[in-house]
Amino acid sequence: MKKVFNCFVILLVMVCIDHVASAQVNSVRIISTPKAGMITIHAKELLASQITSRCDVKIVDGDNAQLNIELATEKMSYPESYRIVDKGNTHIRIVGSDERGLLYGVGKFLRTSRFDQGGFTAGSWRGTSSPTGKMRGMYLASHFNNFYEAAPIEEVQKYLDELALWGINYVVVTVPQFQFTGFNDPVAQKAITRLKQIMNAAKTNGMKV
Repeated sequence: MKKVFNCFVILLVMVCIDHVASAQVNSVRIISTPKAGMITIHAKELLASQITSRCDVKIVDGDNAQLNIELATEKMSYPESYRIVDKGNTHIRIVGSDERGLLYGVGKFLRTSRFDQGGFTAGSWRGTSSPTGKMRGMYLASHFNNFYEAAPIEEVQKYLDELALWGINYVVVTVPQFQFTGFNDPVAQKAITRLKQIMNAAKTNGMKV
């Protein structure tokens, strides 16, 4: 009977801890180092925009936020790895072995979280993850007036953001020469300008192009 009681207490404590870590909130503070690099700054912006666009939550500064999310980089065993840990009941740390790993950790955190009309519920996944492959890429075939060539560039940039959150680290693009009379063709110049925009968006996400 005593063993059953002890098991019940342990289970109750685990449920309570999970409940505290997964409480729904309406205000979030995102913290990063003042010396954050380009990819970390972009990861912070993505985290904020994904949360605020999907549920009724405010991103705030100061110590009065219901949930604090800290973004950091620390040395780990494998490149592009990440770790998500709790630092108190209202403080979560997303740590990358480098800036790319941090961005992928943000993606994992978002995928395990809930976005409801009543607010935001942080995902309860905690642990460390490392990529199984060094090259995880996509080919963006920008020809025949397809999505990459015809869609508003903002939509393509959002798509690249989504790919990065899933851990894509390589993007390949090409100039479809068969569509143009040469590089001086005005249509070719327009296509090249667009490809540069796509490449810049990819590099902002830490991708190799």
